[in-house]
Amino acid sequence: MRGRQSEAAHEGGSVYWFGVVLLALGIVLLGGSNPWKFFEAAQGSFFDWTELFWQLQWGGFWLVTASLLVFGGLAWKTPATFAMRWRVVPAGIALLLLTLFFVCSMPEKSNLKDWKEGWLGARVYWRTKVWLRGDEGGEETLPDRLAGHWKAPGGFSFNIARDRIRIISSEGETVWDADTCPHRFKMEYDFTFRQALERPEPGLTFRIFDQRGAASALPLPDRRFPRLYCSCESRIATLVLVDFDRLMVFIESDRALIARRT
Repeated sequence: MRGRQSEAAHEGGSVYWFGVVLLALGIVLLGGSNPWKFFEAAQGSFFDWTELFWQLQWGGFWLVTASLLVFGGLAWKTPATFAMRWRVVPAGIALLLLTLFFVCSMPEKSNLKDWKEGWLGARVYWRTKVWLRGDEGGEETLPDRLAGHWKAPGGFSFNIARDRIRIISSEGETVWDADTCPHRFKMEYDFTFRQALERPEPGLTFRIFDQRGAASALPLPDRRFPRLYCSCESRIATLVLVDFDRLMVFIESDRALIARRT
């Protein structure tokens, strides 16, 4: 009986150190591709190291995950391996690394051009995947993606439906549809890109406001954005969905707003 226990403890010790080696390799990969330093060091280099960042991060993630599975299997089958409390430390380090990975550096491939701007982490990863799934529906699904109630600073709100837009401001309520705009009413959906939003056409001066009303630039990823162009008689509005819950609205003259879904 003691012989079997001794043999199991010896085998458990070997597997434990294998887990430690996996963890150490994961630390090297994740530490070597630390996003706070990696892109700073790669800036100005002749080579583009962005693809390497993705490989190092996910390689490190899977190595650390494998080490955690090894530690978990040992704790289940041969708990005596962790009789010495210090042996629990590597498992704790693995959990900490996975948490940091999910919060700070988890990369999504389509955001490659924006990783250096901080578009990393599980939240960005999940939201990007859902966004890309919406894009797969093409322009046919755009009315549903922009539909809903939106509120912006200054008392503005916008209610978007397939056949009308209701605009509420401090001056009152206005409805744009075929009945209120009998001579000219149009609602057209398509996609636009970041370059078009960052560089408005000559002659158009847009001011972008954040939720506090202060002028600021809105950081946008390098992707396409659903856009609604609406005209009612001589009035024009352009509404661009820049996130699930944020809508960039350009209404007449030089007024631009950031509205949030409610």
